[in-house]
Amino acid sequence: MTVPIATLLLPVLVSTTLAQGKPPKVVELEPANLARDVDAKKVTKLTVRFDQAMNRGGFSICGGGPKLPKITKRPRWKDDRTLVVEVELLPDHDYVMSLNCPAAQNFRSARGVALVPTPWRFSTLPAVRLSKKEQRKLNEKAFVALQKVIDEA
Repeated sequence: MTVPIATLLLPVLVSTTLAQGKPPKVVELEPANLARDVDAKKVTKLTVRFDQAMNRGGFSICGGGPKLPKITKRPRWKDDRTLVVEVELLPDHDYVMSLNCPAAQNFRSARGVALVPTPWRFSTLPAVRLSKKEQRKLNEKAFVALQKVIDEA
C-alpha cells in the first residue's frame, strides 16, 4: 500500500505549528488603518503594537515609492510588542504599506512565527484647511459642475 507523502508529513507540520504557537496579530496602529485625518505636521512617528512578544531582530515594512512614508531613522523596538518608526509625512497624501509581504517576513513572534501580511493605509489632511463655510461653497460649486457633466452626457 502506498501512502501519499502529504499524509505522512501532516502530523509533523501540525505538531511543529502547535509548538511554535499562533501567528502574531497587530492590535493597534498609530495612525489607525484607513485613517483619513492624519495631520502631517503633528505626526512624526508610526507605531505598531502586537498581541504577543516579537523577535526584536527584524521587521518588514513593505512598499515603495511616494506611497511609502519617508522613514527618517531606523525603526526601533520600544519593547517586545511595540515598534516605532520615525517618519516625515506630506500633507494631502495617501500612504500605503504592508507589515510583512510575500517577499519579506521579518515581523515574527518571539517563537519564530511570521505575521500574516497586514496592509496599512492612511491619508493626511491638506496643509491648508478651509472653514466650514468655504468648504460648503466649494462643495456646492463642485456639485453644480458635476450636475452639468451628467446633464450633458
